[in-house]
Amino acid sequence: ALNAETKRYEIKSGIVEYAISGGGNMMGIQTMIEGTSKTIFKEWGNVELHEEKTKSVIMGREEQSHQTTKINAGKVYVVDYDQKSIVQYDPSTLMQSEHKELAKSAKEMMLSMGASKTGEETIHDYLCEVWETKHMKLWLHKGVMLKSNVRVMGRTHTTEATNIQFNISISDENLKLPDFPVNTM
Repeated sequence: ALNAETKRYEIKSGIVEYAISGGGNMMGIQTMIEGTSKTIFKEWGNVELHEEKTKSVIMGREEQSHQTTKINAGKVYVVDYDQKSIVQYDPSTLMQSEHKELAKSAKEMMLSMGASKTGEETIHDYLCEVWETKHMKLWLHKGVMLKSNVRVMGRTHTTEATNIQFNISISDENLKLPDFPVNTM
């Protein structure tokens, strides 16, 4: 469980913006994905907002996706833009939910998947540990993901930082969720 002593990152605060790209050929079906995401965090990652907007094209059909999650004091909030609602998971219900990986640090997640550290590389002048599994490669700077590359069934999905600001002042306004009703799981 997250608590005040836990540091998900070795950096106090930050805003990281990412570009998302990918696609491929899965069993003869051409796919493409593109989009952006942003992670805003403070208190060493104990308070974090992650927002992602993507456009996918599968068999010529376009789909838009908008996802927002927030971690705050051990609770995880998942925004459902279609239902215009927010689902709140506390630490005990989180472990039974599909979102149980959200509260883990990227390194904990990779270790639980049997990943190993394979080296170090620099992304935008930040030295990163490189972690790999059979299908995934992550570049982590002090625990903060700056790049990921996932390869599954003939498709690739790459997320790469385009703008990085660390140890800056983050206001509660930056971490605000949409004004939707909150349902507790």
